[in-house]
Amino acid sequence: MTANEFKEISTRGRVAFAICCLENAMKKQNLFQNDESEKTILQQLWHFTTDNMALWELQIGDLIPFVVMNDISYEYVEDFEFFSPTICRKFQRYYEKCQKYTLDIIDLIYDLGRTNLFVTINNDELKEASFPYLQKIINLMIENHISMPNIDLFKKFPITENNGWGRGFTKEMIFENISSK
Repeated sequence: MTANEFKEISTRGRVAFAICCLENAMKKQNLFQNDESEKTILQQLWHFTTDNMALWELQIGDLIPFVVMNDISYEYVEDFEFFSPTICRKFQRYYEKCQKYTLDIIDLIYDLGRTNLFVTINNDELKEASFPYLQKIINLMIENHISMPNIDLFKKFPITENNGWGRGFTKEMIFENISSK
């Protein structure tokens, strides 16, 4: 699988694929144990497919491993909406249990979602701008022998909708009508 196969899938569809990859990576590590930090990060990531994407960027940006695992002086915490010393420590403990590839996938999902955030995706160059992040996720999945979701599940969210971002949808909508096919 390559990122080029996603050319006709909306940005929301691409991010949803990446989040499904993350969930598979978490399952492989037996991290899917209802940890509060895990629930929070997944809930925040899934908001990309339904909510205001600019707001998503602000909210998830506080929680990604790149931010949480770096030593940030708490005097700057007031700039973060969700970040406090207590929350930071919870996420640090959770991320310390994760494999590096899982942390990388979370950071890459954030980068993938931020690509072209404030523009209309109306040409091939803009359509392909997120491909490097998507390809890195695909490579991490392959290198670590983690199953990927079927790309066909995401083709129902075309790049022709909503200026390339695609219509909003829930995780459940991805898997609708599978059993009838």
